[in-house]
Amino acid sequence: MKQERQIPAFQLPVPLTPLLGREREVTVIRQLLQHTSVRLVTLTGPGGVGKTRLGLEIVRELGTEFADGIAFVSLASIRDPDLVISTITQAFGLPEASSRGPFARLQVYLRNRQLLLFLDNFEQVVAAAPHLAELLVTCPDVRMLVASRAVLHISGEHEYPVSPLALPDLKRLPNLETLIQTPAVALFIQRVLAVRPDFKLTQQNVAAAAEICVRLDGLPLSIVLAATRVKMLPPQAILARLTSILGARLQLLTGGPQDLPMRQQTLRDTIAWSYSLLNTDDQNLFRQLSVFVGGFTLEAVEAVASNVPVVHGQVVNHSPLSVLDKLTRLLDQSLMILIPEPTDSQILAPRYTMLETIQEYGLEQLGLSSELDAIQQAHAAYYLQMAEEAEPKLTTSEQGIWKARLDAEHDNLRTALRWSIAHRNAQLALRLSGALWWFWYRRGYWTEGRQWLVQALSLPMPDMIEGELTSDPDLLAHLAARAKALNGASILAHYQGDYSLAATLSSESVALFRQLDDQRGIANALHGLALVARSGGNYEAARAIYHESLTLFRALGDSWHTAYTIFYLGVVFWLEGDYNGAEPFFAECLPLFNQLEDQQEIAYAYYGLGHVAFGHGDYQKARTIFEQSLSLGIDLGDQRGTTRYLYSLGDVAVELGDDAVALTYYREGLTLAYELGDRYLICWCLDGVARVAIDYGQLEGAIQLFGAAAALRDAIGTHQQPFRQAAYEWGLSTVRTQLDATTFATAWTAGQAMTLEQAVRYALTEPITPKSVASPVHDLSTKSSVPAPSKAVNYPDSLTSRELEVLHLIATGMTDAQVAVVLVVSTRTVNAHLRSIYSKLGVTSRSAATRYAIDHRLV
Repeated sequence: MKQERQIPAFQLPVPLTPLLGREREVTVIRQLLQHTSVRLVTLTGPGGVGKTRLGLEIVRELGTEFADGIAFVSLASIRDPDLVISTITQAFGLPEASSRGPFARLQVYLRNRQLLLFLDNFEQVVAAAPHLAELLVTCPDVRMLVASRAVLHISGEHEYPVSPLALPDLKRLPNLETLIQTPAVALFIQRVLAVRPDFKLTQQNVAAAAEICVRLDGLPLSIVLAATRVKMLPPQAILARLTSILGARLQLLTGGPQDLPMRQQTLRDTIAWSYSLLNTDDQNLFRQLSVFVGGFTLEAVEAVASNVPVVHGQVVNHSPLSVLDKLTRLLDQSLMILIPEPTDSQILAPRYTMLETIQEYGLEQLGLSSELDAIQQAHAAYYLQMAEEAEPKLTTSEQGIWKARLDAEHDNLRTALRWSIAHRNAQLALRLSGALWWFWYRRGYWTEGRQWLVQALSLPMPDMIEGELTSDPDLLAHLAARAKALNGASILAHYQGDYSLAATLSSESVALFRQLDDQRGIANALHGLALVARSGGNYEAARAIYHESLTLFRALGDSWHTAYTIFYLGVVFWLEGDYNGAEPFFAECLPLFNQLEDQQEIAYAYYGLGHVAFGHGDYQKARTIFEQSLSLGIDLGDQRGTTRYLYSLGDVAVELGDDAVALTYYREGLTLAYELGDRYLICWCLDGVARVAIDYGQLEGAIQLFGAAAALRDAIGTHQQPFRQAAYEWGLSTVRTQLDATTFATAWTAGQAMTLEQAVRYALTEPITPKSVASPVHDLSTKSSVPAPSKAVNYPDSLTSRELEVLHLIATGMTDAQVAVVLVVSTRTVNAHLRSIYSKLGVTSRSAATRYAIDHRLV
């Protein structure tokens, strides 16, 4: 007799809100369940991520594809794995039969049926998973979709981790219309409108909503709970609480819908449910993991969590194998996640993290335990060891790997610094910040680095006899750490234009290293003193200090620092405008850096050689070299170098007549310099933008920028570098010939009165566009011997603006030397311009070039 195929008509829970942002997941999981080789798909993820809602959407769409339909069984109220099968049989309405147990009855019932069984909330009964595998073996046309916070670990299982909703990029927020279509933000707005129908969307409150969603990890449950609070607080106020109050997520995110299970009516209860399913050892490790910020590696967990006293003062020895097993279980329980590794990553070890909401619960539990202080101290000690191991590697061929590791661990390093300063552990804070300052310098974290170093240096020192150097090893170590931190703080202060502080810090650092007779420390700290000397225009003193440092490094056999010091000797000559003096040093350090495989310093060496080419008037060669340096700087994430390469390419573009290109380079360099706080280079870029404004005939704007740059140089105690002096004076004299004294003075005063922020904003946003002809305000013949050639937008025969100036002066009968004096350039530069002019015009003599100028009315 043919078996009856009818099954009960299962009533799927009908969601009261639409599913948002899960189109891809629905498509992928549907395709999985439609594949003949896939019988079981487990939706995994933390509580509140939306596994049940996603599963309901999938089975609803697939229901018609199974002859016997779909079956939905919620196991939310079941804690005993032995009750799972009987719960399923009851859901199917199978009668009790004394001759067969529940499992056998279920097997018989499903053996010839084609259906999709959706089992929800399986995490607390995961021990019953083998029964599912057996059912699938004996019932070939049954497929299963399981929602569980924990992986089942049975044969044939296809795990699909359900991720939080997609989030906006807070650094590049789109417009309002696009932002509210981002899945996480769309859910927040949907739920807000459900409790506040009169809620008005603005760019400001939706931007706050976007940041709330990011702070809540994109977890749908957290977002829904936060949205209910808009009934009392605007999004901006909710965000303020989330960012300023410790534990705010767990405090704010309560009062969920009453038709949800109790454990999902508050965020704390949702996470506590998962925590309660862990065994005691796994709970211990879970709490300890919450001390990590921004992720962690297996090695870090093994080091930090080993031999840390836990509840009742017991010591749990987490062996490497034990830690791996426990981390695997936490990963399976969706309490931590594997961080996807970028394709270009140089980080060798896999990294894991907790969602911030889960980490906050872990920190709450850690605070209630007895191991908080011990785990924080172990965390700080581990990251101090990492920083000190990384420090010497940052000047080797391994620097790329170590920079990437420090980047990945930056949040943990900050946490260790914060703990050491809060606990007034001066030596740890000094050692850690002193080990990291070079990393901060190379990565462009100047402001942050200075703040950490200043805080560490402000901690009280141990007592010592005045004027007498102690033999206490701990105190000597403390003094050495302080000297290194002083040097780092001085370098960062210098590059942010705080020359007075830099001088004080570097002098103290050198004196302390000399007192300790630390030759390497002295050699390093002398670089800070040399920076102070050259920023004050004392180039002779700077050279002498660099030579002393070079002698020490050579005696120490330190190849990298030897090459580095040679490079800076070249820099001193270049800044003075002595390109012949600079060239041998740049040429000497380049092969040394090549041997050391230091790409960042190779870029700097080329940068020096580019300035030599520029100083000799070979602008095409200079551009090629600067472009090579820029490419390396961008690839290496070297923000300091990139600003300098951009500025230098702007100078080249000006000399080649490409003012629009020059303006782009200057503005890009200015933007980056402002972000770095590099006031030294901000001056250069402001002058550069002013130079373009002159070429475009916008003279008052140019003088405002010159005035703002001059005021900034005065404020930071520096001067106009000799290598730039000629171009600067040309710009000023050119404008003076075309503006009356009152207009010039008014514009200069306006520029001088600008704040740094106003000057940067003006240079970046003020429209600077070419005019067809530069219109002088007064008769040039009474103001200056510098003629003003026409400034056509499309110059004839691709001549640049500077080449037109040279051609104009040559056509009036001036010699090369006279042209050089008028334009404040070298005779070599004039010769280079003439070679380019002859080539473009197809002529070979001065007379032919003059005839061209007359024919084109350039004289």
